[in-house]
Amino acid sequence: MKKALITVKQLDKEVQLAILAGKRKKINCGDSLFVDVLPSGLSSFYFRVYENRGSKLKALGRYPDVSLKEAREKARKIVLQQKEKKIADISSAPTFAEYSQEWLKFFICDPNSENTHKNNKRYSTLKSSIKVLAGLSNYKIDRITPTIVDKILSSSWRITLSANTFLLNVEHLAFKG
Repeated sequence: MKKALITVKQLDKEVQLAILAGKRKKINCGDSLFVDVLPSGLSSFYFRVYENRGSKLKALGRYPDVSLKEAREKARKIVLQQKEKKIADISSAPTFAEYSQEWLKFFICDPNSENTHKNNKRYSTLKSSIKVLAGLSNYKIDRITPTIVDKILSSSWRITLSANTFLLNVEHLAFKG
C-alpha cells in the first residue's frame, strides 16, 4: 500500500516533535522522499533512488531552505533522468548477433601467415559455437541472463539428442539386419 503524501503543515509538526524528542528521526514524505532530522535540529531532504538491484540516497537540500514542493520537483527530475538513461542504455546496446560478428572478426586469419590451419580451425570452431547460440541473436547483449542461455542451449541440446538417438537406432538396425 502506497503511503499518502505528507502536507507542509504535517511536515513542520513532525520536524518540531523530532527536535523536541532529541532523537534522530526519518519522516516519510511519500514516494521515496523523506526528511532526516538529527538531534541537533539539522534537517535534510533525501530521495531513495533504486538502481542495479539496490538503492542509494540522494541529498536534495536542507529543510527549510528547500521547501517540500521543491524537494518533490527535484525527486521527479531524478526519476525522469533515470527513465531517460534506461531508454538510452537499452537502445545503445548491441545485439548478440552484432557483437558476436564483431568479435569473430578478430579470429579471421591471414592466408599468408604461419599456422593458417590452426587459425582456420579455431575460426570454424568459434563460428559453429555461435551457430549453437543462434537463438540469442536478437537479444541485447546486456539483457542476456544465464536462464536465457540455458533455455537456448537446452532446446538445441534436445535437437542434438534426437538426431543422435535417430543415428544410433539406424546403426543398430543396420548391424542387426
